[in-house]
Amino acid sequence: PPGKTPAHTSNKDKKGQEKRRRCGKCEPCLRTDCGECEECVNKKRFGGDGSSRQSCLFKRCVLLYPASAVSASAVQQHQPV
Repeated sequence: PPGKTPAHTSNKDKKGQEKRRRCGKCEPCLRTDCGECEECVNKKRFGGDGSSRQSCLFKRCVLLYPASAVSASAVQQHQPV
């Protein structure tokens, strides 16, 4: 219908690049937030304003996968798609 916008279904970020997901299995993914790095200090739970919305510097996944191609088996086996 005119005047309605379609639901956002793209797996791309604002720059047109495909979004990536963490594997959830590697050592950095399993760490807890340090609470001391620049990104943690910005988080609301550590007293910041939450404006950067970035993960802890020590929690950066080394096995990022394209969000559209992530399958349960690929993540379990640590194999990029």
